[in-house]
Amino acid sequence: MSDLIIRPTESDVRRYLNHLTEVANHSTMANLKLRQAPGKETLSPREIQIVVLVCESYESKEISSLLNISTRTVEAHRINIMRKLKLDSVLLLQRWAIRQGLVQV
Repeated sequence: MSDLIIRPTESDVRRYLNHLTEVANHSTMANLKLRQAPGKETLSPREIQIVVLVCESYESKEISSLLNISTRTVEAHRINIMRKLKLDSVLLLQRWAIRQGLVQV
């Protein structure tokens, strides 16, 4: 029996990203600032969107298509996210996102 991965439609993802942006712009950003370790920078709403998509196994090319930005811009955001959070792997990024309540297991 093979593992079947079902991805949401592009419109579902866009709706989810719009909701995530609203949340990030209001309450979540304040919570993230409080829950980050001292000395770590906070993430922008766009960076939060990218974190969520990376944690859901989207590749940079797919993320760029969903967010209507270039792949190089996505890569730059990914580099900045890892630098700001002082992380060195996607696994650690996923753990951070789970702890922040951005994604669920």
